[in-house]
Amino acid sequence: MGEGSVAAALARLGLPALVGMMVSALYGVVDAYFVGGLGTGHVGAIAVFFPIAQVLVGLGLAFGVGAASPIFRLLGGGDSKGAGRFASTALLSGLLAGAVAVFFPFPPDASEPERRPFRGHAFPTPTFFPALRRA
Repeated sequence: MGEGSVAAALARLGLPALVGMMVSALYGVVDAYFVGGLGTGHVGAIAVFFPIAQVLVGLGLAFGVGAASPIFRLLGGGDSKGAGRFASTALLSGLLAGAVAVFFPFPPDASEPERRPFRGHAFPTPTFFPALRRA
């Protein structure tokens, strides 16, 4: 790792994040293609949920890719216990941030008539939680 160009090292380290985001985007396109046969309301639900899903995937990748460097440095230094603690902290922090990102942005009174612009929250919830059970 100490030898070679910095650009090559950055490309090699950034490749997992790039592949993860590309697979997620491809999943959204394929999902929209198959759900398109069900009707416009279903495609609308995907259109509302897809950016939220991308933010959650990006958040998870940020924690995962961001934690990789310190974990590998700790492992390279022979501190496997410290690397395990760091990995656990990164995983729990990512899960907590994801939970906050899922539940926090939706106001509780969004179903009232004067709050109709916020009604988009009705689509992601039924879509997201069954997807969690399948994963």
